[in-house]
Amino acid sequence: MEWDSALRDELLHSLHEWGVSPVRNKKHKRFQTEVLRHAEIVTRKRGPVVKFSSLKTNTTFPTDMEEAVEFVLRNIIEEKNLPKAALYERVNNIDGDDFRRPFYQNRKMNKYERKKYYKRFTIEQLDPFKRFAFNKISLSERKFRGWFLSTVDEDAGIIYEARLACHALQYEPCFHCKCRKTLRWNGGVSTSWQDLVCTKCNSMYEVKTRESLDRMHDDFDRNKFYGGSFNAYCKLKNSLEQDQKMFLVVLPRDFNNNRKGEDTHPVFIAEVEHVVPRIVSSNFNPALSTSEFHFASMISVRLPKRKWFDLPKTEKINYVEIMKRLFIEQFSLGEYQRLDAEYFEDESDNEADSELDVANGMKEETDVEKLKSAVENLKVGDADNENWDSMYG
Repeated sequence: MEWDSALRDELLHSLHEWGVSPVRNKKHKRFQTEVLRHAEIVTRKRGPVVKFSSLKTNTTFPTDMEEAVEFVLRNIIEEKNLPKAALYERVNNIDGDDFRRPFYQNRKMNKYERKKYYKRFTIEQLDPFKRFAFNKISLSERKFRGWFLSTVDEDAGIIYEARLACHALQYEPCFHCKCRKTLRWNGGVSTSWQDLVCTKCNSMYEVKTRESLDRMHDDFDRNKFYGGSFNAYCKLKNSLEQDQKMFLVVLPRDFNNNRKGEDTHPVFIAEVEHVVPRIVSSNFNPALSTSEFHFASMISVRLPKRKWFDLPKTEKINYVEIMKRLFIEQFSLGEYQRLDAEYFEDESDNEADSELDVANGMKEETDVEKLKSAVENLKVGDADNENWDSMYG
C-alpha cells in the first residue's frame, strides 16, 4: 500500500474535524507532523503472507447458535494482547460522555466550522488536548467497561458476527470461489479484517451490522463505512497476493420479509476497494507516542453491492448472562462484584432477565443498562462517531 496525497489529505481532514489547528497552535503543528510521519510508516508495514489452508481442519466453531455466541465472547475475554491505548479510560472535560468530532468542513466557505451543538463552547475549550483526559485502567476494568457499559449497537456487532458465522460456515458457499464447507471463522483482535475466511481461495470477509435495512442502503449509497484498525489493514493489505479478495459484509439487525415470506436478515456484500485512516480521540492521549497510535479507518467498496444470502431468524440468546459468567471465569467473582459496585453503586442489585431479541435487535433492561443514558453518545450506529471499542476488543 502506497502513501499518497489522497491518504494524506484524508488524515489532514480528520485532524481538522477534531480541532487540530497547526496554523494557530505550535503544539498542534508538531502533532500533525508526527501523525503524518507515523501514518506514512504504517502504510508500508507488511505482515506474513496470508494463507488460510491451515484452517481447513479447524472445525471447532460451534454449530449451535448460543454456543457460537459464547465461543466468540470467550475469544474476546481471553484476549490479553491489547494495544496500550486500550488500557486508558477517556474522559471528556467539558461535556460528559460526548466524544464526537466538533468541526465540519464548510466547502462553500473553504474552512472548518463548529457544528451547531458545539457553538456553545469556545475554540480553546474544544482543543482536543484540553477537551480529553485519560486515566490508566486495568485489563479487567477494560473488559468490564467494554461489555457491561456497552450500548445495544456495540453488543449487537459481536452477537451478529457470531450468528452469521454459525450459519455461513454450515450452509453458505464462499462468495468468491463458490466452494462449500471452506468458510472458517477467524475473528478476534489479532486477526482484524478477517472475521470469516475461505480456505480455498483465501478470501477474507469483514462483518458489519446496521440497525435497519434503510440505514444499510444509505451507507452503501454514501459508500462510507467506519472500520477498525487502519494499522492492521495496511499490514494485511501489503501481504496479500494479487488475486486475493477482501470483502465487506453488511446486514441489518431488524427483520425483513424475503420472497418466501420468511423473517430474515438480508446479508449484502461488496469488495473492499479503498481504506483511509481516521483520527480517534485516543490519539490525543499524552501518554502515547505517535509510534503507538492505532488509527481508525473509513472503508469504501466497489459498487454495486450484491446479495449474498438471508440469515434466518433464531431464538433469543441470553448473551449478557454469558458475558457475566465468562468474565467471572476469567477474572473472579470478587473482581466482578468490585467493578459492578464501582460503576453501579447507586443502583439496585436486582438483576432482570437479559436477552437479545433477534426479532428487533433490542436488549432488555438489566443492570448493564443502568448507565444507558450516560453512553448514548457512543452508539456505533451514529455516523458521526468513532467506533472506539471495536478497535480493541
